[in-house]
Amino acid sequence: MNPEVVYTVIFLKDKTYLGSPTVLDEFGREVRVEVPDEMRVLAVAMAPNQEGRSFTSAKLFLFENGAWRQVKEMTMEAFLSKTPSFEYSVLGTPYRFVVMPRMIVPAANEP
Repeated sequence: MNPEVVYTVIFLKDKTYLGSPTVLDEFGREVRVEVPDEMRVLAVAMAPNQEGRSFTSAKLFLFENGAWRQVKEMTMEAFLSKTPSFEYSVLGTPYRFVVMPRMIVPAANEP
């Protein structure tokens, strides 16, 4: 695997930090990031187009009554070399998601 994109997800409940796992993967592959039996994100970013924008999506889930329930799907076309994010507070619940996809930019070789 040649990692090209990194996803950092911040999970919050009642404004309390539950965790912020980070996952590396290749463009075009869906990743799953979760707090077991509580919150889950399925995210994917496509390789950048000629303008440098990547189509990116995130599906947000809550674990309720013994099953995962999708609460939101968000998409964007963004420059992943900058600092885009998906942010969503689930209405009527104490849950908040922050999903930050970033393109991995290799360090320049210095002489």
